[in-house]
Amino acid sequence: MTSDTWTWIRLDDLCEIAPGPSGTVQGELSEGVDGVPVLTPPEITADHTIDARAIRMIPQRRAVDLAKFRLLPGDLVCVRQGSLGRTVLIGAEQESWLYGSACMRLRVRPEAGVLSAYLHRYMAHPPVRDALIARANPGTVPTLNKATFAELLIALPGLAEQRAVAGALDAIDTQAESYRQMARRYEAMRPALLSEFLGDRLPEVTASGPMVRGPRRNSPSRRGNRLS
Repeated sequence: MTSDTWTWIRLDDLCEIAPGPSGTVQGELSEGVDGVPVLTPPEITADHTIDARAIRMIPQRRAVDLAKFRLLPGDLVCVRQGSLGRTVLIGAEQESWLYGSACMRLRVRPEAGVLSAYLHRYMAHPPVRDALIARANPGTVPTLNKATFAELLIALPGLAEQRAVAGALDAIDTQAESYRQMARRYEAMRPALLSEFLGDRLPEVTASGPMVRGPRRNSPSRRGNRLS
């Protein structure tokens, strides 16, 4: 998978780089309204995926004014304020969403010779991420500006190798997620199995302190506090 045709190229030669709309939009977001989802840093996870369970919306009438901030499949959205270094690849499910002021959108130029999937993996790679964060503007909330993104150098192999490495990493992620799901099922089974085994043989807190309640019987026993 090693290429003889690596090139170094600035990010702004590969992508259109666009920060999100002004911060005033943030105050217009709310949950549970009928509108357009707005992707903000809280929905961008540490493993560079989207958790949309609590995503907020902006009213459709307001979204019309923000059309230039619409997302398309293949766009990358990077956190530029707050949890720096997090990057997600936009898929079909997020088409026409908007992105917030604390994010930066990268849209690959058609003639650039880079795959969005490869660029996503490259931007999320810890050494690359750390190099970008190291250039953040210091302050109460660290911030990355458009110029900092623009100057980032991208190591670019040929398209075939980009496709191969992105595909290999996707396969690893799929396998890892299947193991995580299996682990969650086993975690859920553990208390359920013990609860079934113990039945009602559980401590009961009373005014006089903890007391062990034995299995239900028709009449109390002097040894009712023993587990049986």
